[in-house]
Amino acid sequence: MQQKENENKRTEAGKRLSAAIAAREKDENTLKTLRAGNADVADITRQEFRLLQAELREYGFRTEIAGYDALRLHTESRMLFADADSLRISPREARSLIEQAEKRQKDAQNADKKAADMLAEYERRKGILDTRLSELEKNGGAALAVLDAQQARLLGQQTRNDRAISEARNKLSSVTESLKTARNALTRAEQQLTQQKNTPDGKTIVSPEKFPGRSSTNHSIVVSGDPRFAGTIKITTSAVIDNRANLNYLLTHSGLDYKRNILNDRNPVVTEDVEGDKKIYNAEVAEWDKLRQRLLDARNKITSAESAVNSARNNLSARTNEQKHANDALNALLKEKENIRNQLAGINQKIAEEKRKQDELKATKDAINFTTEFLKSVSEKYGAKAEQLAREMAGQAKGKKIRNVEEALKTYEKYRADINKKINAKDRAAIAAALESVKLSDISSNLNRFSRGLGYAGKFTSLADWITEFGKGVRTENWRPLFVKTEAIIAGNAATALVALVFSILTGSALGIIGYGLLMAVTGALIDESLVEKANKFWGI
Repeated sequence: MQQKENENKRTEAGKRLSAAIAAREKDENTLKTLRAGNADVADITRQEFRLLQAELREYGFRTEIAGYDALRLHTESRMLFADADSLRISPREARSLIEQAEKRQKDAQNADKKAADMLAEYERRKGILDTRLSELEKNGGAALAVLDAQQARLLGQQTRNDRAISEARNKLSSVTESLKTARNALTRAEQQLTQQKNTPDGKTIVSPEKFPGRSSTNHSIVVSGDPRFAGTIKITTSAVIDNRANLNYLLTHSGLDYKRNILNDRNPVVTEDVEGDKKIYNAEVAEWDKLRQRLLDARNKITSAESAVNSARNNLSARTNEQKHANDALNALLKEKENIRNQLAGINQKIAEEKRKQDELKATKDAINFTTEFLKSVSEKYGAKAEQLAREMAGQAKGKKIRNVEEALKTYEKYRADINKKINAKDRAAIAAALESVKLSDISSNLNRFSRGLGYAGKFTSLADWITEFGKGVRTENWRPLFVKTEAIIAGNAATALVALVFSILTGSALGIIGYGLLMAVTGALIDESLVEKANKFWGI
């Protein structure tokens, strides 16, 4: 299962490596294009840095794959050793498997060295990249390039952390398996010790008082030397150990010593039958030697079993500590992973914010250019005075709020008669028709660009209603509803918003010069009286 998981991770790393190679090649081509096109030095520097990042990311995945290869070899080595330990194969097959396992183990060690060398090379390259990053920061490099570098550095840390976590999990799994094996070994050793202690002789070794050691033998002793006693003597010799002191003495002395010194039986001849007495004495000594040997064997087996138990306990303790260390190491790596993830989230947020700022700056520059081009188009369409009036309106509106409805109406009424002299019913119908034909989508798009170009960040509502009210005002000469609607749809009553709206309508409609003048005069009343006066002058009134 571990091997399958490791292989899956290696496959995934291979896919990431392929993607990294493609990204690096793309960065190389981009750099070539920049150099060939005599691009800005800062752009080339940033691209060179991105290429270094891509190369480091690619090498990081190669290092990760080398690590997985080493893990695979270690796993195969352990499996071969485990197979060699099986009781179901012959010694010859076991030796063959052990040789294979040792070779695979050596390959794994070489792979470990290769992975370690690659990791060292990765760190060296990372050091170069960090130096370049420091240079970029010191020399005031682009903020986004610095953030990209920090992101790449964290991604590199994340890659190494993921590999380390994989290795730590494999290590923990292996150690846990070893711990399980150690527990089983201790159980078997304890069972073996109990078994040895529960044999008859083992019980005597443990407690001779409770379980005395006994030995007895029937003999047929032939006596032939002295005719008086010639014949066969039938006897039963016996030996009994029933206390610790006698047991300890017998285990450390011969049967003869025990008979002489513990039993005080020093004289083998007690009758005239010298030959018979000696043979009986020797048989009794042999009985004690026989019991002694049995008890020695039992003690040695118990001692060996106790040694095995102690060894198994020590091994279990070592494996338990090893598991704790492996678990602590994994938890530390998981904590580091969470820390890296949080840092990456912060960096990604900063990158997104920096890109947003750059996009916003670009959009603002585009909007300013768009506004400038619009003013030029006004000059081309309506004349230089019209452009001057539009510029005047944009300038007057900066930092101002629109005037209230009553003030605006009062100002417009002051110039109504003059304005009406230049506009007849046919003109009004044409202006209203031009307004009705505008595409709201174009007006809305241009409105956003003009708003940005003029520095207005608010929102507009009911744009169609405003255009409708303006058309009604053109036909009826009642501008109050339009002025009320203007107050309602412009957030914060910013005058620049009204200017952006006016410019958008001019861009998206087919108003003629009279319509242009009327639009500027009416909306000018909401900004400043001087604009209405200048609109009249624009008409030549």
